[in-house]
Amino acid sequence: YDGRINQFLKQRPEILIDAPLFTPSPFSIQLMTGADGKTSAEITTAPGKLTISVDGKNYDNSVRVFDSYDESILSALISCVSSDFYKTKAVLVGPNELARAIANHDTIEQGKQVVGGKTYSNLAQRIKRMASVTYYYETEKSDSGETIEKRESVFHLIDSFDRIETRDGKVMFRVVFSDRLSDSIIQQQTISVTRESFDKLESPCARLLYPVLQRERINLSRQHHVVGDGDERLISQYNHYFFSHVILFNPRKHKATSQAMASVFDALKEFKEKGIAISDFKPIGNTKVEIIYFPLTEAEK
Repeated sequence: YDGRINQFLKQRPEILIDAPLFTPSPFSIQLMTGADGKTSAEITTAPGKLTISVDGKNYDNSVRVFDSYDESILSALISCVSSDFYKTKAVLVGPNELARAIANHDTIEQGKQVVGGKTYSNLAQRIKRMASVTYYYETEKSDSGETIEKRESVFHLIDSFDRIETRDGKVMFRVVFSDRLSDSIIQQQTISVTRESFDKLESPCARLLYPVLQRERINLSRQHHVVGDGDERLISQYNHYFFSHVILFNPRKHKATSQAMASVFDALKEFKEKGIAISDFKPIGNTKVEIIYFPLTEAEK
């Protein structure tokens, strides 16, 4: 690691694309303590149910779900992986370098300024929260909305977080990833997008969607799912189940499904206007959309 983590390919492990772990619009959810003494909160999504389990001693009555800024912190930490990661499953980074890397591309959240100059304490608090929270995701619906056998997945992102002060007084963060997340990184089961393109995106929903759309482009290219003869652009249709599988939308909002899809349509509009990933899209009613992607470049193949 050379200290220049603001110059990186933004990578998201595929296991983080296969569940709605991050929200574009931050919200908190009420915590309950069960008969077994465990403290958790449940969120009903279109495909199934997300349970957030926490250490009750560290929380009051509610827990804030992971948002796009948490995802950016995680991506920046992943970019710090060094050659000995397969042995340690840990990364070591200075908080100032981490803050500078993230502040470049997280500024807007529902029209409010949220980043600008993230402080040391906020970074530390968010990383600690990632270490203290476990997500359990149960789904009974496929991406298309068809009923499938119940699937259960467990997502614990960070095992431990330590603040280290070196002999010369420099403060460093040491973060140990969970076994599942570490294995995904070591086996290179990740989707990469360029930092240059990512930095052009402004909305949190678009930023969360970018690796998802990139994976779709890769899969459609392998299947040669093109528009037609002479048109090598890639095409596919999606409904709200697909997007609810990969992004956590606030289920308590009035007309939650239509509002979630409105956020998706706005994000797709931004992709189209900025010429990133998609060439065009066409809403089909309020809950479906057809997307036409640019073909993969030689560098992306």
